[in-house]
This record gives sequence, C-alpha cells and structure tokens, in this order.
Amino acid sequence: MFNIKRNRKILNGFKTYMQNQKLSPKTIQKHLSNINFYLNEYLTYYDVTKMEAGVYEINVFLGDFFIRKCL
Repeated sequence: MFNIKRNRKILNGFKTYMQNQKLSPKTIQKHLSNINFYLNEYLTYYDVTKMEAGVYEINVFLGDFFIRKCL
C-alpha cells in the first residue's frame, strides 16, 4: 500500500510534466495508464518493488509478464 501512495505522487508529477510539455489530454492519459499499470500492477504483483528498482524489471515485464498476463 505504501508504494501505491508513493507512486501516486510520482504519477502526479509525471502528469504535470507532460502538461507543461503541451501534450494532448488523450496522450497524457494513455501514458499515465501505461505507467500506472507497470508501477501498481506489475511491480506489486509478486513482491513490492519500488519504482527505482523497477527500472531493472522492464525486460521481465515486456518479455514474460506482459505476454502471459496481458495479451
């Protein structure tokens, strides 16, 4: 639960950044949805992993988890 609250702050910061870059609301929502899924579903699925450590999990996510669970 701690990571989800912490991740919400990170996502809000990312949203603000994208708004400042003048991205469309649709693009912003799509990026937030994708990152939210990775942070709050995948990184907390097997074990609670902080976002910073999750950078090293992207290969497993795209090469295994996403294929088996999402496609």
